[in-house]
Amino acid sequence: MTFYAIKDTEDGDRNQLIYKSLLEGVARFGWSYTEYHDLRKINDMSWEEIDKIDAKEKTDIRYIWGKSYWLLNVNPDDYFVYINIPQYGDCCLVKITSKYFFNSIDLDGEFRHSFECEFIKKFNRNNEIALKLQYSALRPRQRYHRIYDEINFRNLITELQETNSNIENISEDLIGKQIENFSNDLSPIILEKIVHYFSRKRFEDLIMAILKERENNGEIINPYVYRGWGVDQGCDIEFTYFNQILNKKEMVIIQLKAYTGKAFISEAITNLSNHLNNGKTANQAIIMTTANIIDEKDFLNAKKEFELKYNIPLTISYGKSMISWILRFGTDLLFSGDTFD
Repeated sequence: MTFYAIKDTEDGDRNQLIYKSLLEGVARFGWSYTEYHDLRKINDMSWEEIDKIDAKEKTDIRYIWGKSYWLLNVNPDDYFVYINIPQYGDCCLVKITSKYFFNSIDLDGEFRHSFECEFIKKFNRNNEIALKLQYSALRPRQRYHRIYDEINFRNLITELQETNSNIENISEDLIGKQIENFSNDLSPIILEKIVHYFSRKRFEDLIMAILKERENNGEIINPYVYRGWGVDQGCDIEFTYFNQILNKKEMVIIQLKAYTGKAFISEAITNLSNHLNNGKTANQAIIMTTANIIDEKDFLNAKKEFELKYNIPLTISYGKSMISWILRFGTDLLFSGDTFD
């Protein structure tokens, strides 16, 4: 019996589709939109056979295999807990009841990697039962991770199976909900204020202060690397923290962009790439921007290319999700002193 935490899709509509599928007894995963992406078929192919495939399709296959081959090792009686599905803070626990199969029915042209499953319960990761787990257990940094806190996770399964109450509302993070509603209502105003008062260096100062306060075992390494007009050749922040799941320190590189309107994704990714090309290493890359619009298709294509080249995950936080994060963890810092006077 193995326990896995599964990251959300970072798309609200797709998260809802995944949730509906779980309720219907099918656990799904992305990067699986053509018949070529059936992991069983890829597993049976030789590299010589793969090399004969169209160049773009071949690149996709190599990438998808690298990200998804672990699904073939999942067995009946393993457990998945989907994080931030259907909404932020929600978790869905399911018990896997079949081996991997490639679904003939897609969701939004995607999500054909599949397992039959038994839906156990939806709950909030801030309720009193879930809080017994290690903090990082229900906060996956990549597409998935193993949960090694087995004793507490088995207790979580037992309590969820035995309770008839609406577990998602037990000790729910009401402050978080209020912040989310607040940021949804006022996000244009807050974005404008942040961009006006926290441009360039001050925005970096704000984010670094939040990171230091939130992760008391983390540290900023060489902040403001390569800063300045004409010499912006690297990331804005290098941040190390202790990963409790892997029991080691890990490095996150962060690129910040403080402006309204549409995000310039290519510029941010270029900065991160230049940083890595300069001999630096990292375990994860993040773009954090107050921009409230992104070209999702362009970002997904750029993300795929970046991850394939550097073999680290790339994520983005923007608009309302960025504001929610700042308000959730940095309200005191944001409104301290005469910042908004």
